[in-house]
Amino acid sequence: MIDLIDSTSRMATGQRANGGVAAPDRPRRRRPRGPGALAALGLASLLLLSAGACERSTSPGTTGGGGATATGPIVRTPTRAAIFGEWFVLMIEGEPLAIPADARVPTLSFGEDDRFISFAGVNQLSGAADLSKLEEGSITFLPGPMTLMAGPPELMELESRFVERLRDVKSVSIEDEELVLSGESGELLRFRRSG
Repeated sequence: MIDLIDSTSRMATGQRANGGVAAPDRPRRRRPRGPGALAALGLASLLLLSAGACERSTSPGTTGGGGATATGPIVRTPTRAAIFGEWFVLMIEGEPLAIPADARVPTLSFGEDDRFISFAGVNQLSGAADLSKLEEGSITFLPGPMTLMAGPPELMELESRFVERLRDVKSVSIEDEELVLSGESGELLRFRRSG
């Protein structure tokens, strides 16, 4: 029979009671035990699952678990935090953006004060964004002042289309991390995050 004091002194010197050598001074991780620990783990899991469910909504062709299926993208109703910052135009009315190589891509930036700023292709545009029903997927733009510089005809045409579509926007969603602005006729503008 091994004496408790003898066993403790051997552990302090790195020797095991069976004659082997223990790892020197390695802190031991204690695992929570008992019904309280299990309840805490269950509560933490429930909070994580509900947090994800609150931010996501699914469209036909998506799964509730957040994975896209072969038939569609993940669609979320955006929050103010999700749309804040700068976005680059990818498509206008479903057509990929086609601009000269030396031209700047049009952008849309949301600020904290329910205002937006946009580089529309040649000129700068700013105005108000009505975000009061954003959590319901609704957004409207109230364009304000715009600079009046002239540019190449193809960029002036692009700018005109972009500003007209922006005025027609009624709804917003985020699909696979892309900002989608739609109107009564369907998708009008699609953006990707800057950076």
